[in-house]
Amino acid sequence: MNRLTQLNPIHKFLLLVLRFCIGWHLFYQGVGKFLAVNWTSRGYLENSTGPFSGIFHRIVENPSLLAMADAGTKWGLVILGLGLMLGLFTRLSALGGFALLMLFYLASPALVSDGFVVQAAEGTELYVNKTLIEALALSVILAFPTGQIAGLDILVRHWKTRSLRGGNCSAAQAPSRLRRRRARKLEYSGRDDPGQTVATGC
Repeated sequence: MNRLTQLNPIHKFLLLVLRFCIGWHLFYQGVGKFLAVNWTSRGYLENSTGPFSGIFHRIVENPSLLAMADAGTKWGLVILGLGLMLGLFTRLSALGGFALLMLFYLASPALVSDGFVVQAAEGTELYVNKTLIEALALSVILAFPTGQIAGLDILVRHWKTRSLRGGNCSAAQAPSRLRRRRARKLEYSGRDDPGQTVATGC
């Protein structure tokens, strides 16, 4: 059963609002990094904590990897944010956004460091922070085909359907076209030889 049939208009509206808001947040984060002078993820990665901090520290030590991380972060945020806002390749955009946000979370997880709490800019955290919450919200978008409610995915799906039908029609018409060509050849040969019987069947 299509999951959309199980949703009422309020559910659909809230899913669309959630998708658009997350998309806008990601998009504007990326735009801000493009506009910032000499932005780099070096500081964030250098301050990485948790069990995977060694991986992120090694990225900082390698200029090529750091440049790739910077470019991937900026372009990833902008492209995935646009995809979510416009409803274009929505599930792929949600999956990519989830993966990107989880990388951010793993680089600086809210794990116990000093005592029982973790001090953050927004206050104290433990295990759960806003990055993880946003990633989990994207998993909700991933679970529902919101691109079929509103977005460019509707046009993409319509185009694919028309292309598929056109291909099937062409394949079905191919034998009849072949029969017509054979009939025309027989007709022309019959004109050259009046005594010959013209066969137009197959």
